[in-house]
Amino acid sequence: MKKKIISLLIASLMCLPLPVLAEQAQAESEKKISFIDVGENHKAYSAVTYLAEQGIINGTSKTEFAPDDGLKREEFAKILKNAFALSDSSAKKVYMDVPAGIWYAPFVASVSAAGYMTGVSNSDFGIGHSLSRQDLAVILKRALDSEKIELTLDNSVIYADNSDISDYAREAVEILSAKGIMTGDGNNLFNPKAEATRADTAKAIYEVMMIKRDYQSSLGRMAPVTQYNPPYDEVPLDDRFAESKPTPFDANIWPKRELIVEDFEDADFGDLTQNGFSNANISFDYENGYNSKGCLKVTGDPNGDVYPTFRWTAPPGELKAGDFLVFSTRIKTENVSGDGSFCGKVAVYDDNGKWLAESWGNDQQANLDEWTELQWIQLVTEELNDLTPPEFYTTGMGAFVRKLSGTFYFDDFKLSVVNFDPMHVVFMEPVFKGIVKGEGGIGDIVLRAYINDGNGFYDLDKFKLTAQITDEDHKVYLKSESETVTGAMDIYFSSDTLPMGGDFFLETILTDKETGEIVQKNEQTLHKRESDFETKFDVDKYGRITRYGKPYFPISVINSSTYDDAINDFISSGCIDTYFHHGVGWYYNWGDREDWRKEVSKLEEHDMDIVLAFGTLMMDTTLNELKSKIKTQEDLRGVFSRIVNNFKDFPSLFSYYIFDEENAMRYGEEFSWARKIIESIDLDHPTTCAIDSTLPYRPGAYAQTSDFLGYDPYPVTGKPDQDISLVYDRIAEAKMLNPNRPVYAILQGFWYNTRGDLRSPVKEEFRNMAFQAITAGACMLDMYSYRWLKTTPSPAGFEEDWKNYTEVFSEVQYLEPIIMSALPTPYYEVQGGGEWFNTMTRHYD
Repeated sequence: MKKKIISLLIASLMCLPLPVLAEQAQAESEKKISFIDVGENHKAYSAVTYLAEQGIINGTSKTEFAPDDGLKREEFAKILKNAFALSDSSAKKVYMDVPAGIWYAPFVASVSAAGYMTGVSNSDFGIGHSLSRQDLAVILKRALDSEKIELTLDNSVIYADNSDISDYAREAVEILSAKGIMTGDGNNLFNPKAEATRADTAKAIYEVMMIKRDYQSSLGRMAPVTQYNPPYDEVPLDDRFAESKPTPFDANIWPKRELIVEDFEDADFGDLTQNGFSNANISFDYENGYNSKGCLKVTGDPNGDVYPTFRWTAPPGELKAGDFLVFSTRIKTENVSGDGSFCGKVAVYDDNGKWLAESWGNDQQANLDEWTELQWIQLVTEELNDLTPPEFYTTGMGAFVRKLSGTFYFDDFKLSVVNFDPMHVVFMEPVFKGIVKGEGGIGDIVLRAYINDGNGFYDLDKFKLTAQITDEDHKVYLKSESETVTGAMDIYFSSDTLPMGGDFFLETILTDKETGEIVQKNEQTLHKRESDFETKFDVDKYGRITRYGKPYFPISVINSSTYDDAINDFISSGCIDTYFHHGVGWYYNWGDREDWRKEVSKLEEHDMDIVLAFGTLMMDTTLNELKSKIKTQEDLRGVFSRIVNNFKDFPSLFSYYIFDEENAMRYGEEFSWARKIIESIDLDHPTTCAIDSTLPYRPGAYAQTSDFLGYDPYPVTGKPDQDISLVYDRIAEAKMLNPNRPVYAILQGFWYNTRGDLRSPVKEEFRNMAFQAITAGACMLDMYSYRWLKTTPSPAGFEEDWKNYTEVFSEVQYLEPIIMSALPTPYYEVQGGGEWFNTMTRHYD
């Protein structure tokens, strides 16, 4: 039966209980694993316990390890892959004894591709063969060699059966024995051709892992990429950050009204219009859906994409700018394999059918054996170019399967308007990273709480607001309570009673007065320091970036892939301060590590800064490179911590880039947590991001996520007659909606024909955009992007485009003393392109 629900916001909805976000006050206890046959006195106890707790090796049962049993080669391949976080890439060598789809195939592929293990012959890997002790030594020696770890031979171990060691294994046995990684028996025999026992293997792998970890730690940021592999055992699990880790996103806990429900009980999709549904891999299944009813069945294509999508046109007035749409679907999969992913998408179009915005996410690879609900959220925006509200909106929603084999079932498409957390909290004072300096006085800590009634979803009269400053152990130092809640509330504290040198937490709690239940809780970090404490970067009272206490106006260019001439172009321009490498390629081994070191050295020689781009490394990360490394939020914290510890003293570091144009409602809690993790290790460098929607209906939503907010007001050159004053308007709006956060401008600088209406700006337009941003109060300029400018230049060509844009940046650099003077900025009418520079120079001549 077709079900279409367009429900109205009525009194019964207002009676729904408010969502209660439970506090995570219980610290997670560390999981301990023990086996009855590997006691504390066993020589391999520490190794077996450690590897088992990290999921690298398993027991033969929950209570037994079988330390004296041998290992087959395919079993060892799995342990080896887990221990050194090798990727599941397809093996270059095809073995006759490794059938496709069998459980050990991906592990054999990984160790073969890495060169750690080879076959017993040209055609066979050696499935079912026992692993010998001398082969174990050879393989682990290769693991050390892969990291260029050279072990010195301070002494030699001479075994009574040295002559039995095969020539190919002699060096490996000698080195591993000298370092105590492997040892002989009580009769001074190495027994090279005997089976390697499970205990021998665990101990030897553990010793090699510790050697690699210590070596990489000594190299710091120049260490091989595997320093960022798990386990992340240096991250404590019982501190304040563990308590406050973000809760998984779930729109179902918030008040909502459903617009469309399609349960696929039959092939009549009603008001949903098929869009992109002609693929032969998509069919209607009458039996295998959720609750044994109908569903969409998709057969994956390992070489391409399959996407069942629909469109729904809302009646006029049903959707309005500021609404949050959530599209959800249930999904179940079978026999998923490949390097791709599956995900969903929700998009918004105006009444002319023009694309406005879209949201992707939840990229998955693993099998989902049970029906699982996935959700995507998208803000309904105004028309980006002329800010004219459309009469009605159309939404597109669908499921995508990219380059994966297997079968995918989709059911229960739902589209709802959801009202999320009513409170956003912004520090007004202190300005940068919550650093309070000196003894202080009344008002040196100012908190602004924005309380949103959600267009009638919430009754503010029912709320009570509490703000308190606590320490790591939850001791309350200062507290303020208000029984009256309004749309914007400022709370003032004095830092004079806080101990100098301490770190504190300012909690803001919204409570239901009738039930006493916590509706929402927010936490900001405070750092009390001496009055002369100085960070490398800061924000002054005029909203300017400072570098070692002096005003600083950076000019940055994003480059999302490596080009041989990129660094040279940046340096020769004479006006680029920051090389912004968009993506995790700076510290994950996507390119040649030696090339990375050369680039860094060249940047340092020319006093240029870099931005370390984390990308969106949240729990539903789309970066396949990280999926084998980040399985929990503790892992996320671990890899963040290692990166920051490695780079925080890097002379050329400008900032940590956390996210790019992601939804502040879906990810805000996780972005804020990531920022706090970075801040807990490094107070010298800011976090940065890029946003393309200012969220005028959610003031302060982005102010919690990053120290400096990058705003991308594109498309600003979409129409020949477009009013370019949009740049000024959008930067000013971003500053107004995110107080106490410097805003920088990201200028579109390339020809982008994917959406059919974007083009690169000519020189006069680019100059116009740049000086509008400066006049609106932008704290720096960034250009997106060198890569796209190189690959999609205007008809004039890359050389001409690059020359034009760098000339504008040189003009900005020449006028930097004026820009940074803190004098009131004059206001100019926008009279076409090219007037900004001349007018400004005449004014200050």
